[in-house]
Amino acid sequence: MKKIYLLCTLAFGGFYEVALAQSVCDLVTIQDIRYDAFRDTVLLVEVANGSPDIFSYPGFILYDTNGDTIAKEVVNFFGIGQYHISAMNIYPDAAIPPGIFEGTLELWTGFYDSLACTFDISEPLCPDTVCHTLVFDLTNFGGALVNASYTYSITDALGIVQVSKDFSLEDTVQQYQDTLCLPSGDYSLSIHTDDNPTGGQPYYGLYEAQSQFWSSQLSGTVDQGTATMQLPFSLYTQCGDEINAVSEVNPENPITLTWGPEGIWAHTSQGQIQELVLYDLTGRRIASRSGSGQELFLPAGDLRGFFMVCGFTDTGA
Repeated sequence: MKKIYLLCTLAFGGFYEVALAQSVCDLVTIQDIRYDAFRDTVLLVEVANGSPDIFSYPGFILYDTNGDTIAKEVVNFFGIGQYHISAMNIYPDAAIPPGIFEGTLELWTGFYDSLACTFDISEPLCPDTVCHTLVFDLTNFGGALVNASYTYSITDALGIVQVSKDFSLEDTVQQYQDTLCLPSGDYSLSIHTDDNPTGGQPYYGLYEAQSQFWSSQLSGTVDQGTATMQLPFSLYTQCGDEINAVSEVNPENPITLTWGPEGIWAHTSQGQIQELVLYDLTGRRIASRSGSGQELFLPAGDLRGFFMVCGFTDTGA
């Protein structure tokens, strides 16, 4: 009787360990996998951990349906808390198709010593929006007060100003924040000091609101010896609109385009033009303008080379 009892106990104990490991992974939710806003070589993994395990020294690996490695994380965290974002470096020769990504995500622990969990992935890697919410921040982190007036602005690849704001830091206000929304593309951030700041250490940051400080951001110390700082950056360049993304063209509602040194005029005799979008030949959206009328002007500067313009009306495209 003792041998039978001991055998049953060991079998039950082994089953319990397997069930416990499975339940731990069941309590881990992959909330999102997406490109990093500012780095085209990084994928972010957003994780919610409802298990008691912190998965010590974790690392994620992403595979496609063929089993080829798409991206891998460099281990630099002690563990995964209740909420966590990891950054995976995309392999240089990885082929990532547009649209829905199908593959497998592995969670390893102990500096890739043990495989902890496996997740099936089927979701887009680009945000489901054409306008990405960003936050600009300028804060004094120094030991003295800053008294100065600033102008921050963002221009697109054509030099068109997308946002421009004036603000000041003074004795009772040592931080400024502004929320803006930009489509995918290439930009330049400008920080201009209107007068010489006194003391302190003003620090700027431009980051995506969704990821906050977890992901990459444009940041650094404001150079108080430079009147205007110019900082180029790219935003979700992997997620630019494709040229063939227009699903329907309405030949009965033509839009007439007129090009000039300042931009593009669009006119239609039927319906109203809702939006004009300018693409380069890679399919990247480089400028757009929304409206509601039979005429719409898209400021685009004096263009050189080949581009594509799409006009969208309330009766078709």
